[in-house]
Amino acid sequence: MKKTTLLVAGIILCLALFSACSLVTDAINEISGSSSSGGEYAFEDDAEKLSETTTYYNGFLGFSYTIPSGWWLYRMNSENFTAAAADSAAESLLDIFFGEDYDFIEMANIANLQYSSSDSHIGVYISAEKLEDVQTLDDYMDEYLDYMLEPGDGDQYTLAEEDTAEINGRYFAICVFDVDQENRPYRIITYTCEVNSGYFLTLLANYWPENRNALNNIRGFIEEGLEFI
Repeated sequence: MKKTTLLVAGIILCLALFSACSLVTDAINEISGSSSSGGEYAFEDDAEKLSETTTYYNGFLGFSYTIPSGWWLYRMNSENFTAAAADSAAESLLDIFFGEDYDFIEMANIANLQYSSSDSHIGVYISAEKLEDVQTLDDYMDEYLDYMLEPGDGDQYTLAEEDTAEINGRYFAICVFDVDQENRPYRIITYTCEVNSGYFLTLLANYWPENRNALNNIRGFIEEGLEFI
């Protein structure tokens, strides 16, 4: 279920846009739990269930995200997502991947259920990226869509919907993609906005088409969980 085989920090290494989108694509692979064999993944077995509602901060980018009790942590970068905003308030405190013409910050991989085989499973990947010579959200989304919709040897992405919304005082670009894969087609939705220091924050969620309430639930998760500081 990979669009590319280039690796960055164990995942991808390539040009700015390709690398960042590929990082996101590999994260989709993890939180969807889909594979050619159709089996569950070891990272699902190793996931940590939150026993209480917890708020994580990235002070440098200027936002926090509150993850509800009962959700599962597949992966958390504790340098980029911290218990206090001050602990991630400076660029020097963060674990940033610096590419040739892009910077990439990964925060977390989370899900409402431990195992992705459930029709009601929703996985959310939180990351931020800065591209050289890209200053506006519209320009960033043009680059992002060019890559996501480029034909390739792997899964094929089709843009199903585009929208915009103001959420918690911030303007978001929203895209929904149908993803055609041999094992089981799925969908992803991305919410992207501009944050501090020229970065663009993306909350990417994937879900099965059978989940009729997914879009409303994802919007609710973002509205309730995301806060700009």
